[in-house]
Amino acid sequence: MKIGFVTTSFGFGPVAKAVYVALALQARHLSEVHLTFIGQGIAYEYAQSNDCFDTLVEHNVDHDPDMAVTLLEPYDLIINVMNLDVLARWTSPKPMIMIDSLGWLWHSIPDGTEKAALYFLQDYLLPAERIEAFHRVTNTRVIPPIMDWPTVPTSKENVLLVNFSGSDNPFVQSTFFTDYAEVVGKIILEAAGTRFDHIYFATNRQLAAHLERVLSPSQLSFSCGYYSHEAFLDLLGRCRLLLTTPGITTTLEAMALRVDIGFLLPQNYSQALMAESYFHQHHYAKCIALSRFDAMFALDSSLPEEIGVQRVQGIVEVILNQTTHRIMLTHLVTQLLEESERNLAEIMQIDMHKEVGQQIIVNELVTTFLT
Repeated sequence: MKIGFVTTSFGFGPVAKAVYVALALQARHLSEVHLTFIGQGIAYEYAQSNDCFDTLVEHNVDHDPDMAVTLLEPYDLIINVMNLDVLARWTSPKPMIMIDSLGWLWHSIPDGTEKAALYFLQDYLLPAERIEAFHRVTNTRVIPPIMDWPTVPTSKENVLLVNFSGSDNPFVQSTFFTDYAEVVGKIILEAAGTRFDHIYFATNRQLAAHLERVLSPSQLSFSCGYYSHEAFLDLLGRCRLLLTTPGITTTLEAMALRVDIGFLLPQNYSQALMAESYFHQHHYAKCIALSRFDAMFALDSSLPEEIGVQRVQGIVEVILNQTTHRIMLTHLVTQLLEESERNLAEIMQIDMHKEVGQQIIVNELVTTFLT
């Protein structure tokens, strides 16, 4: 059986979930199953580096979803992570499986949802009324997070890990992310001083090369690089503190590894909404929510995602370039470097012993489509 994978290139989150599912399929040692990933940019880079696909096809699925549909039509089964444009265009009788980790975000059920043979909703932050709305439209399965519960190391190193890995999405020019990483990176180095033996900046290859240039020379010990998922988890487990934008997968992995977390300035709409939730609803102080700069920066949670992303970009550019806000940003980053008084995993009441989402997905696929 030929299985095609497609994701949106919205940071590493969607492709990381595709990799988790592909690895879970590989672990079953299914005969005559061939896995192909179709994508471009950092999603393609991530899929290639994790060595779990038999074939990779390079195509910009976000800017040309019609061609993506054409490329996917020969496959017997399609696994789609978060690419709603491809789902909305799908007319083939061949089953397309949808994996959605942002079900809590959508102000209405996405177009084309009913076309999914199975629609897997990740339960993190997902309200009960949203689950009911999906059940009315499509064949929905609610699953725990798609990740592994890694083993907690017995010791930590005095290193800081700064995660800029998700610095990419189809709605924003790449210069936004280089400006963000440069400004925030310099603030982190200045604020960190000699607190840490080494500072690791984890990001995509292009941004890592840029950061290495603009942050040098420095008297501090730091490095910028791209890490495979396995290497990133190893580094995450060893670090004393993680500074990251408020995504989902890395946050859950850090909580599982008992790593102290500080949430940096959001880069996109979903991150901005999560930051407001962590800071205001869950009272987690180590979080740079946009509303901490100006109450007017708090966003309406019912915006279409593309509009929300553009609003966040505009607000972040103001924060990065306006002197008063830059001073405030430096102050907030300095606060992130302090020890947490409250453990985020306990605040969020995360059950770290339950089954992981990719296993449930693969069990369902094997039972329904692969036997």
